[in-house]
Amino acid sequence: MKTRLLETFGLLALVALLWGLAAVVRRDASPATTTSRTEIARVQTLTNAALLQATQDADRALARVRRFEAAPFSAPLPPGATACYVLRRDSLVYWSEHALLSEIDAAPDAPPVRAVESRRGKLLIVTRGARDGSTPGLRAVAVVPLDTRYGISNRYLAPAPNRAIFGPLRPRLVIDERALLPQIRSLNGTYLFSLAPDTLAPASPADPDTWLPLALLLVGIGFYFVAWVRLVRPVRRRWGGGWAVLGVLGPVLVLRGALLALNLPFALAEIALFDPQYYAAAWWAPSLGDQLLNVGLLAGGAWWGLRWFRRRGETLVRQLRRRLSDPARLLAASAALALLAALIWYRYQLYTDTFANSSLDLDITQTVKLSWLKLLLAGLITGQSVVAGAALYAVVSFAAELVPSRWHGRSWRALLAAELACWAGSFTLGSHALAIAALALLFAKGVLVVRERQRARGVSYPQTVFLFAVVALWALVGALAQKRHYDLQLRAAERRLAASLLVEHDVLSEFLLEEVAGKITADPLVARALTGPFPQPDIARQKIAKYYLRDYFTQYETDIRFFDNSGREIGAARPDSTHSLTQLYRRLGRTGRPTEHTGLWLVSSARALTARRYIKLARLPAVADAPAGAAPTIALELSLKKLNPYSVVPELLVDQKYAPAPGVSDGAEGRPFSYAVFGPTELIAAEGEVDYSGWAIGTPILHDLRFLTDGLVLPDGYHHVGRPAGAGATLVISSPAYAAGDVLSNFSFLFLLHLLVTTAGVTVVLLAAGRRRRP
Repeated sequence: MKTRLLETFGLLALVALLWGLAAVVRRDASPATTTSRTEIARVQTLTNAALLQATQDADRALARVRRFEAAPFSAPLPPGATACYVLRRDSLVYWSEHALLSEIDAAPDAPPVRAVESRRGKLLIVTRGARDGSTPGLRAVAVVPLDTRYGISNRYLAPAPNRAIFGPLRPRLVIDERALLPQIRSLNGTYLFSLAPDTLAPASPADPDTWLPLALLLVGIGFYFVAWVRLVRPVRRRWGGGWAVLGVLGPVLVLRGALLALNLPFALAEIALFDPQYYAAAWWAPSLGDQLLNVGLLAGGAWWGLRWFRRRGETLVRQLRRRLSDPARLLAASAALALLAALIWYRYQLYTDTFANSSLDLDITQTVKLSWLKLLLAGLITGQSVVAGAALYAVVSFAAELVPSRWHGRSWRALLAAELACWAGSFTLGSHALAIAALALLFAKGVLVVRERQRARGVSYPQTVFLFAVVALWALVGALAQKRHYDLQLRAAERRLAASLLVEHDVLSEFLLEEVAGKITADPLVARALTGPFPQPDIARQKIAKYYLRDYFTQYETDIRFFDNSGREIGAARPDSTHSLTQLYRRLGRTGRPTEHTGLWLVSSARALTARRYIKLARLPAVADAPAGAAPTIALELSLKKLNPYSVVPELLVDQKYAPAPGVSDGAEGRPFSYAVFGPTELIAAEGEVDYSGWAIGTPILHDLRFLTDGLVLPDGYHHVGRPAGAGATLVISSPAYAAGDVLSNFSFLFLLHLLVTTAGVTVVLLAAGRRRRP
């Protein structure tokens, strides 16, 4: 015994040593070592080449500008490999590329080579002056994009890195010299930017800094189990299997708690299986891998509990059957039936939590794409079903044995009556709780009838039939949970759509528009373009649209107009009274409402909820070198974009971050929404594929409490929900309902999944049992 204790403590010491080495290796793995040094060196080389090319292009630009000013009638700056801009005394005079025109920083004291962050992305800027000093004040700026931002966000237009520098990599760039990250510098050693290690290059499995800490952790866990198993074996021989199980279970729970507390193994290696972005339920299940470990422990406990019940539990039930009176046995069976319903309801909640806490969609009516993470999530669901099935077997066996034989007929008739009542209530009220109760009663009734018939024939209880019944039960419960999850998503999407349709003022838009208007009036380029002897409204309009009205304002269609001192529109094809500032003020007086910001009006229409428009009038301050009294007025008109179902607006041009539904994202939100506004006496507006013309004005459904809260599914196959829209009007939002065929599809998928995994598990158990019995 002493030798075994020494061996156990030696193994535990080895475990501590291995885990300590894993921590040291992980701590010493600096960002430079977790990132491929080859990739960093390649990025540095390509950056140097880009800077050298930019320097040469800037020098050529200066030379061409000097030749152009000496001999006009030639192109001053043709497009080249690098975008170049020439400034004279901090004023832009020539450029070869207009896309980055608004991003140029003309500060004379700026370093010759630097990296900056702008609205269009991160840029490398090279500034060059005339070497011979012949043209003082003339400088050339060459711009090299490091990455490109398009201003809108969808699946096609993600921020794109410069492939000439980064190749196939998609790095995250950080312009902060204090960051402890691999740095990229210029040829003379000036800091430019840093590379985030986790986004530069995927960690290679062959990299020791990736697999070594994880391997040490796993080997240590293996030795940990070996140590405790060796210590528990004498306990089993002396005190029995129960104490041995407790002797193993305690260390396992301690190890599981330590892994959760230290966020292992994700802290050592960022494996997708343990990444919370795919699944996160609670502190004891922060990832899909952690939940699989928990289910594995529960499955082991369920296996041991099932074996104990097969050995001693059934004997205990028979003893209770002999000792208890018939009323007491019936009361105990009723309690077991209540426990059965609670168990099925708990399994339903597990399904719902799994679907709600995971970004992986297992609803085959929404997507049929498979991935290895989805397969693991399906394995998690099946493992939970196995554990719940073991508990279900014990509860059903307990209840069926306790029901008196002469009461079997009355018992299953009572169960049938209660089941029919629950089904009726479920279909009438749409209650999932009543549906689960009906399933519990159906299952209990079926088990009771089959068991009584088999007992009357003198044969054993058919375990295979019970197995198929449990598989079908869990599949049906999962399909109902999937429908419930869809309904919750649908209601949330409908609430968001209703809120976006019913809102009158966009407070954030008003604040940002007021802020942008101040920046526009202070922009010298806009002022010079509008107040010169030959106004250039197109240049000012392009600067405002591409530089100021981006990001948040991409949800609006913009119309930019300019008016001179007399109120006539600058740049209009035929200036007349219809294009005057006076006419615009008259129109705002009729249809507009002033906001809390000076010069900002809200124009809305009662016929279309999404027709919200803002008009901002901003007057430019007087410019020093402009004609006397030249102070034009800028009119910014923003109209909210309206995306109808099956819109012809290409997805490539739609900013999905701000696009108002109908039709966004996945799941319930991916189905097309329709809406209509009913007034007291007429149909005011309607959008979408639903035909609202058949709805009678003043129909009672518009005032139904359920219609105004959770909504109703009507015979047309759509889910309709109403929201008060003010002035006696009602907003109706409609979307395709989750049909019975969708529930059946998910039931078939879950049934086949459970059946496949259960059959494989039973086959493995039978093969293992046959091998043990083989002499």
